[in-house]
Amino acid sequence: MTDNIQLTVFARDRANELFNHDAALKRLGGDNELFADMSLFFFEDSPGLLDEIGDGIEQQNAEKVVRAAHSLRGLAANFDAYDVVRIAQTIEQSAREENLGEIGKLLEELRGHVHRLNDALAQYRPV
Repeated sequence: MTDNIQLTVFARDRANELFNHDAALKRLGGDNELFADMSLFFFEDSPGLLDEIGDGIEQQNAEKVVRAAHSLRGLAANFDAYDVVRIAQTIEQSAREENLGEIGKLLEELRGHVHRLNDALAQYRPV
């Protein structure tokens, strides 16, 4: 219940942004180097997590989908990346309810949002 309330507030504040650089940087104590590192972590980890979600769907392994979606949601939340957080949370919840058949379409949507977020974060990654 608390997650849904927090997501609703988050959605209202951030629905029109790909991510919120200022909020993320503030959360990191204004440390630009740490922000760059977090951008790199997202770039490196998100493709594997998307693959794990896909593998979990193929294997009908709801727990694998839950873990990967939860991890991806947490990574995206570092950037206030509302769309990625929202879709990952929906996938996570559907997997908890073992509704894996509904997740395939959501996964493709999530892939697109993760790709756009990675593109947007590219300018902050260390060279």
